[in-house]
Amino acid sequence: MTPVVRNDLALCICTYRRPEFLERLLQDLLQQTILPGTLIIVDGDPASGSVPSLLKEIQFPEQMKKWWLPSNHANLPYQRYLGWLTVQNERLSYFIYLDDDLRIKRPEALCRVI
Repeated sequence: MTPVVRNDLALCICTYRRPEFLERLLQDLLQQTILPGTLIIVDGDPASGSVPSLLKEIQFPEQMKKWWLPSNHANLPYQRYLGWLTVQNERLSYFIYLDDDLRIKRPEALCRVI
């Protein structure tokens, strides 16, 4: 089944030196029955280049907006603030933060949250 991209849903994933965890989470996310219209990845270690490389390898739906935000601050509250700033002009019903080490095993998980 093809997932539905919800333009009123945005996800922000903050990461710091764990591209392997981020990759697993993104793969889980792409198995969901609904997908966010906006995906924000805040990278606390932009100098490594590992997150942008990973994002280039993953095939996201074309209609999904993707933001990679480099952050020299590794603290989670600041990274979440950057994600929040990014979507201030979007018309959203839902804005969800996910940790990079989270796993989403059930394909209907996002459906249940919103």
